[in-house]
Amino acid sequence: AEDEELLEYFSLFAGIALSNARLYEFVVDSGNKAMDLFNMAQGGGGAHKPNGSAANFFGLVPTAKELAEYETIALTDKEKTDVLTVHFNPHEYSLATDCHRRVVPLFVHLFQAAGLTDKYRIPVDVLERFFICCKKKYRMVPYHSVTHAFDVTQTLYLYLYQCGVKEKLTEFEAFILMVSGVLHDIDHMGLNNSFHFKAETPLGVLSAASGAQSVLEVHHCNLSIELLGISECDIFCNLTKDQKKEAYKCLIYNILATDMAKHKEFVDNFKAMSEEGYDKSNPEHRRLASALLLKCADISNVTKPFDISRLWGIAATEEFFVQGEAEKLNKVELTPAFQKEKGMELAQSQLGFINFMVAPMLGVCIDGVFTELEPFRATLKSNVAKWEQMLETHKKVDA
Repeated sequence: AEDEELLEYFSLFAGIALSNARLYEFVVDSGNKAMDLFNMAQGGGGAHKPNGSAANFFGLVPTAKELAEYETIALTDKEKTDVLTVHFNPHEYSLATDCHRRVVPLFVHLFQAAGLTDKYRIPVDVLERFFICCKKKYRMVPYHSVTHAFDVTQTLYLYLYQCGVKEKLTEFEAFILMVSGVLHDIDHMGLNNSFHFKAETPLGVLSAASGAQSVLEVHHCNLSIELLGISECDIFCNLTKDQKKEAYKCLIYNILATDMAKHKEFVDNFKAMSEEGYDKSNPEHRRLASALLLKCADISNVTKPFDISRLWGIAATEEFFVQGEAEKLNKVELTPAFQKEKGMELAQSQLGFINFMVAPMLGVCIDGVFTELEPFRATLKSNVAKWEQMLETHKKVDA
């Protein structure tokens, strides 16, 4: 069965964060974790709940003083309003700015604005600790940082609660989709799956040995399960046993769907499903819809206002070049597009990404089920025109 395959998949990856001292506890406790996941997915009781002591020791769970410091951060009325619109600029809160700590209360505000804290009885201090821990576990990399996680989560808020796409799912699935946005790239190293295989990193070796391909996505799921297993950060604390079982199934499925190697498979399946007719009463239809919404949000930066979108393009390119240097240092096969000396024009790379990946998927989603997202396609078309104009200008200059 699919659920049993997922469980087997994750038991093989227990304790994969060998290089991270703050997660040493997870390695030691890997056997308990595999059994906990099995019991949870089967709806059984008795799941082990870490007391947080080791996590506290390694500085993951915030101290009372640290939590109090975050609680003193007061969002302005403008911030509270802007973050609920498509014009919000997440780059103003990147790790390179003095405002990066404000991303925690912004996360909280999104969940409160969506009514999730009240609906699922999430204690505010637990929610704050959860977001602080997430922020700590995202690395300082050019693109896949906590800023990206916030951008994806904020985009999902727009999809679900501003555009009204939540009507295509259950309230609970919308909640888990928001959580998936927060966690989907946690502890991303700025290096893709291919690099981990080529360089034979610990994650790559373990993946190769198990026959798995989604190196990073499994890692993100693994850490998500660990984080939610810490009582101080357990935002699922007031869910019923059956709700928790469903929450973890949805969370794992959503995050695994973000593996770009599976992109065509998911888009093709969604297209076939939508051509037959989307049926909200069909849980498999809703499951696939949730996954596609996360995938759309994950690469939605090209659908945002151009000035914001352009900065995301620069960040992604910078991260590619970092991997290119890592490939040279490790003497592995080089990825041509990641070599700075051979790097293509930013406009050209953005147009290639849009035309090959984003536009086709967005078209399938909007034309098939999510008609409410049409404004994002309109912005994408506007951005394409601007990139094409820039590319043409550069060609004339180089001629």
